[in-house]
Amino acid sequence: MDAVITYVDGNDPVWRKDYEDFAHVSLLAKRFRDWGTLKYLLRGIECCLPFVENVYLVVSHDTQVPEWVDRDRLKIVLHRDIIPEEYLPVFNSTAIEMFLHRIAGLDERYVYFNDDMFPIMECAETDLFRDGCAVI
Repeated sequence: MDAVITYVDGNDPVWRKDYEDFAHVSLLAKRFRDWGTLKYLLRGIECCLPFVENVYLVVSHDTQVPEWVDRDRLKIVLHRDIIPEEYLPVFNSTAIEMFLHRIAGLDERYVYFNDDMFPIMECAETDLFRDGCAVI
């Protein structure tokens, strides 16, 4: 089983320019503030979901990846790797989610996280998938 995380660093100047050029409005800083929660999500996956084999971080540009990220352990996926060019840039998480299945090498069974969701206690695979189906 794999994990997929979508992430936006609202402080990234490359991302900010794309957003402002596309939306023709200045960025609402409070909406895209980075609360520094990604490291807690990654730690939660490591500690509480030991059956997760690969963790994919989906971002718009390589400049979105925090400097502290261990790129040997985290697989970086750019929007352009999974979303057709005619739909880029995209800033709507629902639209991005429609293309997650196109991540190269992604296991058929995966758990999807936004960067503000945290596993806080140990889980078993059967808490998430049973008989080949997702537990809802």
